[in-house]
Amino acid sequence: MKRADVLATLEMIAADQWGIVTTAQAGREGIERLQLSRLAEKGDLDRARHGVYLLPSHQAGPQDELRAAWLALEPKKFIEERWEDSNPLVVSHESAASVHSIGRLVPPNLTFSTEGKKQTRQQGIRIYTGRELQDSDIVSVEGLPVTSVARTVGDLAEAGIERGYLADLVVDALRKENVRIDDLAAELRPAARSYGATSGMNLVSELSEEASALEDLIERRNRYVYAASGLPDLALDPRVAKVVEDSMKRFTEQIEMQMAPIRKQMQEFVERWHLDYK
Repeated sequence: MKRADVLATLEMIAADQWGIVTTAQAGREGIERLQLSRLAEKGDLDRARHGVYLLPSHQAGPQDELRAAWLALEPKKFIEERWEDSNPLVVSHESAASVHSIGRLVPPNLTFSTEGKKQTRQQGIRIYTGRELQDSDIVSVEGLPVTSVARTVGDLAEAGIERGYLADLVVDALRKENVRIDDLAAELRPAARSYGATSGMNLVSELSEEASALEDLIERRNRYVYAASGLPDLALDPRVAKVVEDSMKRFTEQIEMQMAPIRKQMQEFVERWHLDYK
């Protein structure tokens, strides 16, 4: 098979797979591993991970690593076959939260779930097995199967993440379209008592209130830092104000992601403040 024919076949395979193809998938179409290696050496293909290649049509995006890993976990099957599996492998937990852009968790691994059994030797991947997943628990995000927003929050609550991070997830989830508070409360019900709440709805209410109070404290801190910066006159210029605002936003995000101990202390302060003024 000529080089142009090989590339055309690969593009056909990867048309619904974000421009990504596995060695095993190519093999089903008669393309040998050596041919892929040679194309990669010539710069026609890029290696995403072992046995996974990016085609010329591929457009880089934030989920590239996750998509490549998902394909690599069942490399012989095409994407439409994966969706038809009785026990599909879906993105879940921290990785699902990242896909949905909720919360501020930094995934230590790429995380997936399945009702069946699944193992991997690939580094940086964690698979939760034997999990009950209804059709309503799985949504398609540009073709990638991901646990729904509500199910993702529930999974992370059952995993026992820190209360402050769970509060961020809840608030962000409620801002999403098509996320009902009743569904979120139902997903949080199994973990409610472990967070000191009487019910899933009670936990949603408490976390929403705590997150709002924490956001208010952060906003006040930002105002104080801005006022102390010595730039009150420059702030009259909207262009300068925008630069300062963006800088403060990045600073706040770094604080929240990298200084968990301080965040925990602030959360405890909020809780004590509520007790003192009830």
